[in-house]
Amino acid sequence: MYYFITQYPSRTLVFVNSIDAIRQLIPIMRLLNIEVFGLYAQMQQRQRLKNLDRFKQNLNAVMVASDVAARGLDIPLVEHMIHY
Repeated sequence: MYYFITQYPSRTLVFVNSIDAIRQLIPIMRLLNIEVFGLYAQMQQRQRLKNLDRFKQNLNAVMVASDVAARGLDIPLVEHMIHY
């Protein structure tokens, strides 16, 4: 996934199947200097909206979202989707 994100920089959405996976991936990706944001159901609504806005503003950002939180999500100009 790191190779793909660095070789093809653009707005990328990564789906995972658990909140634990999000909590593991985000710190690793930040250590690798990737602009990454999380989105999962247990987050406060205000934090979810803030992360979505930040993701939409950055053309090379990565959003790591749980399957449950991503239902009905409509984000324009997402170039890549990865099912992790």
